[in-house]
Amino acid sequence: MFAPAFCITSAINFADTPIFEILPILYIVWFIMEALHNQKNLKLSLLYALLATFIMALAPWMWTGWWYGYYIVTVFLILYLIYTFLVSRYRDKIPLPLVVDDVKTLLPIAATFILGSALLISLLYGVDTFINGILSPFEFIKIKEATKTTGWPNVYTTVAELQTPTLLEIVNGALGNTFLFILGVLGILTSFISIRYEKEGMKIDLKYALLLTIWLVVTFYAATKGARFISLMVPPLCIGIGILVGQLVNVIKRRDDELIKWILYPTVVILFLYTFYKALPKILKIILPTTYVPVVAYGFLLVLLILALYKLVDIVVSRDKVKKIVILLLALSLVLPPLASAVPFYTVPTFNNGWKVGLDWIKEETPNNTVITCWWDNGHIYAWATRKMITFDGGSQNSPRAYWVGRAFATSDENLSVGIVRMLATSGDKAFERGGILMNYTDNNVSMTVKILNEILPISRSEAFRVLTEKYHLSDEDAKTLLNYTHPEHPNPDYLITYNRMTDIAPVWSMFGFWDFGFELTSFQRVFNLPAEYKGASSKETG
Repeated sequence: MFAPAFCITSAINFADTPIFEILPILYIVWFIMEALHNQKNLKLSLLYALLATFIMALAPWMWTGWWYGYYIVTVFLILYLIYTFLVSRYRDKIPLPLVVDDVKTLLPIAATFILGSALLISLLYGVDTFINGILSPFEFIKIKEATKTTGWPNVYTTVAELQTPTLLEIVNGALGNTFLFILGVLGILTSFISIRYEKEGMKIDLKYALLLTIWLVVTFYAATKGARFISLMVPPLCIGIGILVGQLVNVIKRRDDELIKWILYPTVVILFLYTFYKALPKILKIILPTTYVPVVAYGFLLVLLILALYKLVDIVVSRDKVKKIVILLLALSLVLPPLASAVPFYTVPTFNNGWKVGLDWIKEETPNNTVITCWWDNGHIYAWATRKMITFDGGSQNSPRAYWVGRAFATSDENLSVGIVRMLATSGDKAFERGGILMNYTDNNVSMTVKILNEILPISRSEAFRVLTEKYHLSDEDAKTLLNYTHPEHPNPDYLITYNRMTDIAPVWSMFGFWDFGFELTSFQRVFNLPAEYKGASSKETG
């Protein structure tokens, strides 16, 4: 929970909610593992598989990147089926204490999840949602190409969280430091060994290592595409650490030889002293804060204190005091570093009381058809606080609106800015959408579409009609339809919101506002013999 990549963006009053990105897959993995553990009871096993399927069906409602969890679990089930089939067939020739499941019971579990999830997602959200999810990995690879195939600029190239992190930033960002990252990887690599069986000795069970390896590889690749995805690595690494610690605890409990006393025990004590020394200054800043600290940090420290006191009481009444002290120190050594790395924050929350007063006024004093125009980063906050429509937010950030909202902010022509806001607030994307009047007229030439709109938006409806019909030779009917989008007779009321950080990110929105589409001479231009200034036209502001 206090991994830096997860905690910093999950606190109250911050816009992001990565909890919804990892919760579904955590529950899905839990239920799938329960299904595999209960294969002797087929009904119970299938019930767990159905629960995993149900959670998978809810995932698209929580996050558009839901498909990564579906891919991870599906690939795991298919590979585990193949492994189980091969091992079952050649088990007599493999001299290893393998834990092998029954293919006949494993197959319905896999089919229930893979096919059931596909069916439910298609029924609840449409077949297109499922198909787009299946194809999304191919789009994810190209997530930061400067210009999309649609011809519009790609806003993802400027999102800070999508900047490519270094390997060290990925490692430290996941769990707080390199040491914990290494422990997580070691836990995943050693998770195929099970020493839970006291009488039967050590067993080799591949399913945990296989699932966690796939999970970590997929999320690590995602992290290389942007720091925003580092948080996806937290669950498999934490589970890996938990497995490794569980293995060590079992070793401590069951063995009492010289190796444990003189090697493992001192190592744990030294590790605790080192982590406590490194974490103490930051823990003190949580207790005596000088900057913003989330309330949840205090709650976590309180829970940690209660658990520590409980374990101390257990140690006092226990016969194996040394072993339990070592186990407690080991647990604290793993908990303190991520907590210390995550807080205190050096960035105050986005939403505050001043915002609330202004947004409450919009909510209570403006008509229901009021629209808010803003840069995308706080769009969700405005929508939640005002219960009004938003022209631009995180869900529409990588769309043509990045250009238009940026243009409204960047231009020195106030009439153009008003025209853009009026168009977006009333008709949305209809004036420039693919398949619309203007895009069909320009043969899907985004540059010329933008040029025409930039020309007509600052002027009156009557003047714009004359430009469209006389200069660009649109029919009267098409011109009137287009003007209903750009110059509506009854536009929705709109509030343009800016805030102090807009000056800090001015290079971003102004880059999109001054975007040079740089199109070449087309048959469209030649047919209508447009003036030279419209050949190779640009949306770039010149003065």
